[in-house]
Amino acid sequence: MSDPSADLYQAWYDAVVKVFGLSPLTFLMARSLIPLGSTSRDLWDFFDSIPIASDGHYYELHAFNRFSEGYGVVVNLVIPQSGTTWRNAVGDHYGDWVKYLASSPTIPPGGMLELFTVWAEKNIPDPERAQAAITAYQQVLNGVIPVAQDRFIGAGGVYAFSRSIDEARSRVSSGPKYEFSFSSSSNAPPRPAAGPRLRLARLGGEMGGFAESALAKIAASHVEGRARFDHQARFKAVPLTSPEIVGGKPYPGWFSAGALRYAYETKDGTVWPAGMKPTWEQTFGPTGNLQRVATELVLVDGVNVELEAETDLSAGELAALQEAAAAGITPLFGIASPAEMQMAGFRAVAAAPLRLSISAEGSTIKIRIESPLGNAMLFGVVATPPVG
Repeated sequence: MSDPSADLYQAWYDAVVKVFGLSPLTFLMARSLIPLGSTSRDLWDFFDSIPIASDGHYYELHAFNRFSEGYGVVVNLVIPQSGTTWRNAVGDHYGDWVKYLASSPTIPPGGMLELFTVWAEKNIPDPERAQAAITAYQQVLNGVIPVAQDRFIGAGGVYAFSRSIDEARSRVSSGPKYEFSFSSSSNAPPRPAAGPRLRLARLGGEMGGFAESALAKIAASHVEGRARFDHQARFKAVPLTSPEIVGGKPYPGWFSAGALRYAYETKDGTVWPAGMKPTWEQTFGPTGNLQRVATELVLVDGVNVELEAETDLSAGELAALQEAAAAGITPLFGIASPAEMQMAGFRAVAAAPLRLSISAEGSTIKIRIESPLGNAMLFGVVATPPVG
């Protein structure tokens, strides 16, 4: 079996982790350099997007599995502390109450007690049972779950985090400069290129095939690389737990760490209602939708990478490599396009410039990949369990 460090992408990842002081247990490197966008809500998309399982240590660009949505499902579903009596009083109507909360009803002046009272009187046919449920609900009203439900619904779908896009840009613009070298051995097993196959396919049948062949040859060859990052920074933000002004604008609190911890720490039917989904395993288990979250962004600005590969490329492969760069794909990473961002569920952003130059001298291929200074981008995320 070949040495994993011989692989170009693994060598690149290992070098980045070492130089930036990151942990291979938590750092996911983006397959594309991803522009930050122009608003704080663009930035929050990255914190709200749950990192999905991927090949190796890669961060996949998507925003369909959102932390805010998964959290909301959990706090609307679980039974409050000491809420067994109330849960039994609601009986078969509990699922209807959970669905009602998921519809984001307007919180009345009397708060969650009034909301539940009106709902129970309308939806529990037996008046005595409805009153028993209301009385029992009063006993759990000030617990962490009803309070979290009130906060989440009251946010009205605005799930803000504690730092702004201006803070992110300022942080990375003052971040340190890094320069380092890396290398990979020849005869490494070929792997798919770092850029998505879908974008390679857009080059056309023959040209796409040439580009994929060229990228695979480079990845499997002996490569000497030099990299420079003019600025790099790790940027952390947390979900708002109370109203705050972020970037000069007021935003509501929507998150409760205590509620999430309560749901995480107890798996049984006293917290997770039997026969209802999602279960604890479907939420926090090995394949759960809240297995890990992006707690920090690794941001960069001004990227210059030079590669020298020992491999033979045909004229068609060289030309295709140039076209691949124009489509946002290089031998190490790509640039996420606005269309790709929209397809992945993010808001539209402007494409960042990517420059690629290639020269060939016999079997020596020299490649320079550059993203000019002044284009702050996401390079990866630090992903950790949602409950520490």
